[in-house]
Amino acid sequence: MKKKISIIHSRVAELAKEVTKANLAECEYIKDEDSYVIRKQGELVERKVSTVAAGAIFLQLLGRV
Repeated sequence: MKKKISIIHSRVAELAKEVTKANLAECEYIKDEDSYVIRKQGELVERKVSTVAAGAIFLQLLGRV
């Protein structure tokens, strides 16, 4: 189970890099809370969103949904 979780975390981290590189949003990972803060054009989109939910948002921003 732990291996599946680490795979999910690494894939979401890759998506966060893609979103940031494409200048679609700023993504900040908060390790202590295992969550993301997502800002689009300086405005808060999501605050303290879980890793899985952040992955879904990143896929949507990238147009892969």
